[in-house]
Amino acid sequence: MEDPVERDARAHDHMYKVKATADKLVAMWNQPTKTYGFWSTDRANAKYHTNLDPAVQKLSGRHHPYET
Repeated sequence: MEDPVERDARAHDHMYKVKATADKLVAMWNQPTKTYGFWSTDRANAKYHTNLDPAVQKLSGRHHPYET
């Protein structure tokens, strides 16, 4: 039969390793994925500016889904 103290030590070590891995993952999640100002570039806003064009808004298939 295995030693309960050794089993507890292995379980304790495993839990601390899992906690350390989870902390590293959360720290990576908190990092920004895009650089500052990315969303204000012309390329990022191209679809927004295209949709503002009245000629494009009137194309077939582009009506609001809840309007008749």
